[in-house]
Amino acid sequence: MFSLGSFLIGMLVAWLLEWLYVYLTSRRPRNNQIKQLEAQMQEAEQAHADETTKLTAEITSLQAQLEKLAHENEVAVAEADGLRGELETMHCPMTEGDAEEAIKVDDANEIDTLDKDTALEEEFAAAMAATEPEAADMEAADIETTNVAITEDDLTRITGIGPKTAELLYQSGVTSFAQLAEMRAEALHEFLQEHNIPHSRAKVAKWPEQATKLAANV
Repeated sequence: MFSLGSFLIGMLVAWLLEWLYVYLTSRRPRNNQIKQLEAQMQEAEQAHADETTKLTAEITSLQAQLEKLAHENEVAVAEADGLRGELETMHCPMTEGDAEEAIKVDDANEIDTLDKDTALEEEFAAAMAATEPEAADMEAADIETTNVAITEDDLTRITGIGPKTAELLYQSGVTSFAQLAEMRAEALHEFLQEHNIPHSRAKVAKWPEQATKLAANV
């Protein structure tokens, strides 16, 4: 009887020891799982916080854009109201009194313009009347000058001066023997060179002397 009780007690102790071993060995993986779950929860909370921050920034940006659009809309409405007022003013029918006033203003402006035109015509006529004697005097002076300038000596009478050279001298203002007599031989030489006129320098040197004699006989 004692042996059976001891056996049963031994079996019970062995069972308890096995259960305790299983319990202790199975607790470690569970702790690891719990830690993994906690880490995943922390990561999920951090991701949620980051997403919340991002969404908050986007909402703030959208609110700023909405405020800007609202301000622009207010400005556009104000401009539209102003344009509407201008259109109403432009299309507003003119009253009889306004029409009469406008006609009076146009008549006054037309009279003022006519007065100015008349005054300008009178000033122009007076100026023309004042300048007519001066113009007549200037015309008479031009006629006298022309008559004087028409007098020309025949420069081809001088040895070495042909028709072409004489024409060049006339164009340059030398039209008489007296004028040619006052010119230096060097100046005559340079003049002929400038116009590419073939000439003898010795003959040209005698032109003033011949011109002096011819001028005395004129």
